[in-house]
Amino acid sequence: MTIEGNHTAGELSDLLRSKDYSIKALKQARASFVWPDAAAGVDWDTDMAAFEKRYDSAATKARAAIIGAYATGPLGANVISLEGYYQDVLHALTRITGQIQKGDFQELDSRFAIASGHEPDFSKMPQPTAVDADLNAFKSVDSVIRIGEKTFPPAAVVGLGMIVGVVAVGVTLSVIAPQLLPHRR
Repeated sequence: MTIEGNHTAGELSDLLRSKDYSIKALKQARASFVWPDAAAGVDWDTDMAAFEKRYDSAATKARAAIIGAYATGPLGANVISLEGYYQDVLHALTRITGQIQKGDFQELDSRFAIASGHEPDFSKMPQPTAVDADLNAFKSVDSVIRIGEKTFPPAAVVGLGMIVGVVAVGVTLSVIAPQLLPHRR
């Protein structure tokens, strides 16, 4: 889950699984394709090797950070910010945010699709699995309020909802806030 705009270990892990799958699919498609223009094929292979070096470096550091976050326990893995590592992986994929350049993953994929006439098979792309603790807390508070609506008068439900909400936010912030500092590169 994202906490105040910061990505956690679960989200970073989801990103890596998705990109690892995409890179593998592109490499598999490339392995069975003969470029009509040999020089263009060599150029693509050179750019892909440089991309993989960039990505592997960022992904290796990110995986170590994920292991560290999970070592603190399941709660820590879902509240510790790994935003810096997340951004490092995104930067490896696209070196300038919002601008696709030669040798970025999207450009390599597009260049391959144009040359080969087809896209790699991305049909089995892993889906996100990160836990959203904030959403779960809000759902729990909502459940308590719904039960209260059936049992107590409206004024009591509003008061109960406010108390439960303030307590939930306070507990969440006391657990999360100290751990939201992004990593230093």
